[in-house]
Amino acid sequence: RDHCSDQLATMAYVGTLGRFARRVSVSGMADGVVLRQQARLVALCGKQAHRQAVPPLSRSLATCTAASSARAVPPSNGPAGTPLPAATAATAAAAQFAPRDPAWHARVTRSFDRQTFMNHLGAEMTVRGPGQVDVTVTASPALRQQHGYFHAGATTSIADSAAGYAAYTLFEADSEVLSTEIKINLLNPAVGDRLVARARVIKPGKTLTVTSADVYGIDDSTGKETHVATMLATMMQLKIRGHDRS
Repeated sequence: RDHCSDQLATMAYVGTLGRFARRVSVSGMADGVVLRQQARLVALCGKQAHRQAVPPLSRSLATCTAASSARAVPPSNGPAGTPLPAATAATAAAAQFAPRDPAWHARVTRSFDRQTFMNHLGAEMTVRGPGQVDVTVTASPALRQQHGYFHAGATTSIADSAAGYAAYTLFEADSEVLSTEIKINLLNPAVGDRLVARARVIKPGKTLTVTSADVYGIDDSTGKETHVATMLATMMQLKIRGHDRS
């Protein structure tokens, strides 16, 4: 960045010298001739230095753009420079989180099993790893809306639970999880034999953790997945004291 800035500054300086020479050349001062000669000499030296040290503007801008792009695009971790698939990238991102509770997996499973509403929906949880949880629900007439799609309430519920338990995998042993904020976009009609909400932690925190969840409708006969919804959520770590845990 500094090299590019120096090049552009040099070109601006040379242009200033040229304008100074032109101004002196029309001056009616008695020593105008001397000043004009001095200015021409300085401008000539500046142009010579410019040709030696500064590449053409187009090449300079291209160099700056290439350098900025190299800084902005992270290196690929895929084979032969190919980008990682979305699911693999999410798994790799979640792998950087270290649970604070050695028994986190059992704690998360016990908590999910206590959710009678998830049991009412017939939902099942799959823990992919620290910071990453899936919640799946199978189609049934009770979960349909008037057009035969999964009801948005079912979509939102499994997305919220998946996002919450993704955060809960990183919480301390003596804690529970509560949703404090959710924002969901319904992208397509919720078609398919199953809905699966795939959630991962975006940024963990001591009290608040930001998570996301993407919900897909899956056709078991073809394997086709339809992106149904995406959620951004904030989860709070709630400390449990003594007999407060149910």
